[in-house]
Amino acid sequence: MKRNSNIELLRIVSIVFILLSHFSLWSEWDTSHHGLFSYALTMIYQPLGKFGAYAFVLITSYFSVKKNIDPIEHEKKQLKHSFVTMQEVWFYSILIFVVTWALNIMQPSFENVIKALFPFISQEYWFVTAYIMLVLLIPFLNIVSVQLDFRGHLALLFTLLLFDTLSLFRNGTMSDYLASFIVVYFIGTFLRKYQDKLKPIKTWRLHATIIIIWILEMLSMVILYHMGYGSNSVHFTDKLLGFVGAAAIFLIVLRSKKFYSPIINKIAKTVFSAYLLTDTPFIRHFVWDHIFQTYKFQDQFWVPLYGLVCIALVIIVAFIVDSLRAKLFQIIKLHSISNSTNIK
Repeated sequence: MKRNSNIELLRIVSIVFILLSHFSLWSEWDTSHHGLFSYALTMIYQPLGKFGAYAFVLITSYFSVKKNIDPIEHEKKQLKHSFVTMQEVWFYSILIFVVTWALNIMQPSFENVIKALFPFISQEYWFVTAYIMLVLLIPFLNIVSVQLDFRGHLALLFTLLLFDTLSLFRNGTMSDYLASFIVVYFIGTFLRKYQDKLKPIKTWRLHATIIIIWILEMLSMVILYHMGYGSNSVHFTDKLLGFVGAAAIFLIVLRSKKFYSPIINKIAKTVFSAYLLTDTPFIRHFVWDHIFQTYKFQDQFWVPLYGLVCIALVIIVAFIVDSLRAKLFQIIKLHSISNSTNIK
């Protein structure tokens, strides 16, 4: 079956949003002479990070609703899916560790070796770690989603949103990333089950909601920066506004005309690697500060455009590298099957 390119395009856009937020977040901006306008320009993409992360999870949760299915059999499929993702993460974690070591970008240490071999035990790969945890929980969360009616599902959503939003007030009880992804899961299943009930919400209102949220987040960040909170202000964008923005984006995609593009679908298969290639502790700052040297352009009004150029180059490199990785994995798999057949 051909994959709907609307959804695959959203997958690409989600990762692009995450990368753009990293452009704003991880670049070594010189804040000593940062005016409010300059700060706003450099941080303009920061709110998109959670939009992208939550929209990416919404794709999985939306298509995860399954009726009359054995949770154990469902879990076996999820384990297989998770292992494929984990193999990709291990590949890039070890590859980048070796390359940065060889090029003397990073000095090896016992701690770094552990991070490279076990990328899921620290917060460095929080997004993929929380995502895999959610995938493994889906068979059991699915039971709840299937059983709930509209009112029950809505009540659960409001309860989870309330609990998760408490983290904005430094209440750590529900602040872990997995908790947020569980909230997003139930948003996705709600959209799947009750999309028709949301038809009265005009599409232009969804577009307006995204723009308004982006402006509100930018204003809040600038105000908090002016008050002396600095980079800590970006955490204001992590919760409720991010959920609403991602849901609005997802609804717009669901309402758009379906189409099929083999190019988009092929890029979508490799785009996750762009995140893995650029957001490891070994190379995270090196990418923005040394390769792209973003700090040199922080006072230019076109710095957001430079961010788009940087991300486009990252996507191109990731497409090439991950295509080669996929071929390598395919060769290893065929060789393994061949050896297994010969042994028998």
